Amino acid sequence: MNGPGPVSTEFSPTDALVLLLTVETLLFAALSIVLTFNEVQRRVPALPLNLRPRHLGWGAFWVVAIVAFGAVVAWVSLFDSPWPHTFTRWVEAATTLLGIVVQPLASLAFAKGLSSKE
Repeated sequence: MNGPGPVSTEFSPTDALVLLLTVETLLFAALSIVLTFNEVQRRVPALPLNLRPRHLGWGAFWVVAIVAFGAVVAWVSLFDSPWPHTFTRWVEAATTLLGIVVQPLASLAFAKGLSSKE
């Protein structure tokens, strides 16, 4: 009877991409909550600091954008060499990149929208 094999502790580009996509999605969800609070009460209640919604919006945008940049770097490591030659892998690469890029763009739109309301 053999026990389980050795556990790899190496952090691969695939691991990085999965982690960064998860973080980016959670940050985008947090931005959505900020927007919901803003719409309901025109400010985020009970903050320890007196922040305006536009500051929260821009802060959230920059955090999502920085994490998205990390996800793009991981995506390039995973898909760039070699570039996918099958249709299935090409679709996987393209749709993953689309998912990475859309969230910071939507965050930018939200941040600009919050800035224009003040």
